[in-house]
Amino acid sequence: MEKETLRSKLISIRDKTPAFVWESKAIADNLTQNYSFSKDLIIAGYWPIKNEASPLNLLSVLYDSGHTICLPEVISYSKILNFRRWCPYHPLQPGKFGTSQPWLDQPSLKPDVILTPLVGFDSKGTRLGYGGGYYDHTISNLKEKNGGSVIVVGVGREIQRVHAVPNTSNDQKLDFILTEENFERVT
Repeated sequence: MEKETLRSKLISIRDKTPAFVWESKAIADNLTQNYSFSKDLIIAGYWPIKNEASPLNLLSVLYDSGHTICLPEVISYSKILNFRRWCPYHPLQPGKFGTSQPWLDQPSLKPDVILTPLVGFDSKGTRLGYGGGYYDHTISNLKEKNGGSVIVVGVGREIQRVHAVPNTSNDQKLDFILTEENFERVT
């Protein structure tokens, strides 16, 4: 199945399936009970849109345990996301594509861990996004600057898991997959 066809199918399924309140807590529990990030790592999350799996509970838990949290900022002239510091429950401003992002007075940060939203994914760590290439370009750029040390965690719901996602050489692989039901390291 081609990417566009698969993307449309998965978005339709996701949009027809209600996001349950318990999912955000289950996502947080699945990570915190199975993995621990060093406190000195900067963790980038995202503000969920379009019925995406919510990492907000997880971001609050990570923040409360001493991690520095940031959210992406879309810069119109670049396919590379900028990340700004964010504290849970601090107000956000509207961003491009219906996103919410920290205010410009917050410092830019370079994340060590990226929690990335998913349209679809497979067990091999292939991620399907919205097709704009923002996360792929950003992850590639950070890996070049960090010597490959950026940890990428795909956050989704099990209904978004497919047998295989078509990929190209530009697609960046996930290191971990985190859903309301599972936490798994991609091998």
